Amino acid sequence: MEKGVSKYINIGGQVLLGLIFLISAILKTVYFQLFIESLQSFNFISHSILYLMATGIIILELIVGFFISSGLYTKYAVITSIILLSLFNIIGVYSILWQKNWICACFGPFLLGNFSFSTILRNTFILILALYVYSFRSKGYHLKSLSNSNTGILLLLMVLLSFILLIPIMQKKVQKEHIKIGNIINNMKIQSIDGKIIDTSERKQTLLLFIIFDVEKDCASCLTEFSLWGKINEDYNSMIEVIGIASARSEDLLRAWTNARKIKFPIIFDERKELFAEFKISTPLKILVNSFNEIVSIQKSTDNFELQNAFLDEIKNFINKKKK
Repeated sequence: MEKGVSKYINIGGQVLLGLIFLISAILKTVYFQLFIESLQSFNFISHSILYLMATGIIILELIVGFFISSGLYTKYAVITSIILLSLFNIIGVYSILWQKNWICACFGPFLLGNFSFSTILRNTFILILALYVYSFRSKGYHLKSLSNSNTGILLLLMVLLSFILLIPIMQKKVQKEHIKIGNIINNMKIQSIDGKIIDTSERKQTLLLFIIFDVEKDCASCLTEFSLWGKINEDYNSMIEVIGIASARSEDLLRAWTNARKIKFPIIFDERKELFAEFKISTPLKILVNSFNEIVSIQKSTDNFELQNAFLDEIKNFINKKKK
C-alpha cells in the first residue's frame, strides 16, 4: 500500500513538472511582447536576436514539458529541465548581487518582476522537483512512455507547428495592446501627491516626459536612473515638463519614497493603476511626448549608462530641432 502511494506521488510529481514547463511556454506565447520586453532588460542580448531567442526558449520549454508529462524520452527531458533551471538560478543570483535589475517574465504577467530572493526560492523549488523526478526514474515509478513513440513524436510536431504559427498572431495582438511611438496621449488634469494640479493641456513646455513606475516592484530598476531624472528635470525644465506616474501600497509610502530620493518633479499616485491601464504598458518606463501629444520616444528604465545617455541625446535632438 505504501509503495502504491509513493508510486502515485512520484507520477504526480512528474506530471506537475511537465505542466509547469508547458504552462510557462503557453503564457510566454500569449504574452509574447511582454516576454520580449523582459529579455530587453538583459542589455547584453542583441536586439537583432531577441525574437529568435524568445521563440527558441518557448519551443524548448514546450518540448521539455511535453516529453516529461507524456513519459516520452523523460530522462533527457528532465536533464534538460535541470540544466535550464540551474542556469536560471545562476542568472537570478548574478542579477541580485550585481544589481542588474533584470526582469523575470517566466509566467507572463503573473509573478512578473525583477529577480529577487523570492524568484530564486520559487525556481529552487522547481529545481528540487526536477531532481526528485530524475532520482525516482531508476526505481520504475514513472509514467510509461506513449504506447507508440512515433505517434507521440508526431503529436509533438503538430503542437510545435501550432505554436510556431500562433506566435506571430499573438505578437501582433499584444503589440496592438501596448503603447508605441506615434500614439497620441490624452491630456489629463489631476492632482499630484504634493497638492499641485497638473493640467497637461495648459503646459508651457514643448516636450512632456512621463516617468511611470511601481514603487514596490520597480524601485530596483529605477535606482540608477534617479540622476538622469533629476538632470532632465533641472537642466531642461524650460523645454520639458517631467511628470511621474507611480503605483504604491499607499500614498504615504509613495510620498516617503519620493522624499527619500529627493525627487522634485510632481508625482501622480495611480492608486488603482487606472493610468497604467490607459497607457497599456509594463513598467518601469519613460515616455517622451511632443507638443502635439504624440509619443516620440519610449525607453525602459535601465542601469546601462550608454542607453541612458542615448535617451538624453534624443531629448537634446528634439530640443535643438525646436530651436531651429
